[in-house]
Amino acid sequence: MGGTAGGTNPEELFAVGGFKLAVALDVTLPSVTDPETAAQLIREAHQVCPYSNATRGNIDVELLLGGKPI
Repeated sequence: MGGTAGGTNPEELFAVGGFKLAVALDVTLPSVTDPETAAQLIREAHQVCPYSNATRGNIDVELLLGGKPI
């Protein structure tokens, strides 16, 4: 982000991933006590997240709530 130090950027990390890249997003929302509300919030966030939008249709993404698929 404008620094002078070397390092990788997201595009380089994707390139290193090869032909098959998958992601599991394991989310915890301790302040949301209702599991269905938490799952809905995760699904909605996944629809507007810039990284999710950039990768949609290109990689497999599994959404998890506390380690369990939603």
